[in-house]
Amino acid sequence: MSKSHKKDLKEAMSDTYPRIFVEEVQELDDGTANMVIHTNKAFDDLYKERTGKKRVSKTGLSKFVRDILNKNVEANGFKVDRASEVAEDEG
Repeated sequence: MSKSHKKDLKEAMSDTYPRIFVEEVQELDDGTANMVIHTNKAFDDLYKERTGKKRVSKTGLSKFVRDILNKNVEANGFKVDRASEVAEDEG
């Protein structure tokens, strides 16, 4: 991670507003992607409040973030396709 990214991460983690910091997105051969994210305390608190959970788990947080991304993508008129489906449509 570059110095500027480290600075951005430090700033995001200290913010009182719920924040997600995307460190890396790795596209996989099957058209899906893995993301390395960091969340700040305010986001973790929001997660617990919205889900009724007492603790933040990697699995629960992953599903929560994925749901947020999907809802926002759909609300803005975009469609999430697998990379392989996009390539077939263009071919």
